[in-house]
Amino acid sequence: MSQANRITMISAVVALIALLSENAYAHCPLCTGAIGVGAVAATALGVDVSVVGIFVGAFAVSTGLWLGRRLKNRYIPFQTAAIVIASFLLTVVPVESVVPQNIYLPMLYFGSPGSIFNRVWWMPKMLFGSIIGGVLTVGGLYLHEFLKKRNNGHVYFQFQGVILTVGLLILSSVVLFLAMKGTM
Repeated sequence: MSQANRITMISAVVALIALLSENAYAHCPLCTGAIGVGAVAATALGVDVSVVGIFVGAFAVSTGLWLGRRLKNRYIPFQTAAIVIASFLLTVVPVESVVPQNIYLPMLYFGSPGSIFNRVWWMPKMLFGSIIGGVLTVGGLYLHEFLKKRNNGHVYFQFQGVILTVGLLILSSVVLFLAMKGTM
């Protein structure tokens, strides 16, 4: 069986399980597994793991924000932030282990070789993209709130928050895809 057929088969099984489930939970092992399958499939199709990571990170952060805002009672200080961080870690870390590719970031600015500003740093590509996606999701939320406040509590256009966030994610994905095109 070819790799494309395996990916299709795995995707079909995950979709079938999702469709036959009685309850839908916003953050569950099935969702994390589906993201992992999507990451592997997208990688097999030639999409860089860091680009897939952008959407994985956005999913994790938006799920954490949704859950944090749904809870009416506050049990701990910074509860929503803790939920977002937990959601990010519980989503990205398992997916990261499925696609173990690294990105190397040379920071050769000044200082002696080996100092903090004169060394080559590396990190997993999935984590790199996920951090970008998570930051852009929060940035899209703040941009939406800023524009809404500026317009006396009204949005400028329907689905403003969604369009701003998804637009930022797509724009960053295109930029990162073009930047990573030569490194694959």
